[in-house]
Amino acid sequence: MKCGVGDYTNILARYLKKTGLNIKILTSDNDNVIEDGISIRLIKDWNFKCIIDISKYCKENKVNILHIQYPTQGYGFKIGINILPLYLKFYNLFMSKKVKVITTLHEFSQSHILRKISMIPLIMFSDKIITTNKEEKDVIKKMVSIYTRN
Repeated sequence: MKCGVGDYTNILARYLKKTGLNIKILTSDNDNVIEDGISIRLIKDWNFKCIIDISKYCKENKVNILHIQYPTQGYGFKIGINILPLYLKFYNLFMSKKVKVITTLHEFSQSHILRKISMIPLIMFSDKIITTNKEEKDVIKKMVSIYTRN
């Protein structure tokens, strides 16, 4: 979808594809998605059902790594994508093919406090977190330390 994160994702996917990796972008099933041969219009709504749709896609296509770009307009402020890494941790317990979750967080520091709180499962259960700069990383570390103190 056309937005800063969507453009970033498209550039990243095209670059990775040139290296020989099999890359697909799972995105919203709507007319705003640009048909490019990489994007798959899969998700009708980013509510809890998207967790099942994405997990099923991962299993059927033997996905090794799921890279979440967050936030983006396409999620429509729905919580499903935030819970997906937690679900995949449990899912991996019963599957021989494990799915690693990498999440790139964009503009975390600019998010409303309720949005930040909703991202806690996304941050805590992703295998790796990528931030766009050191300042964003510091804000995330500070927030996570608040919730993980003994």
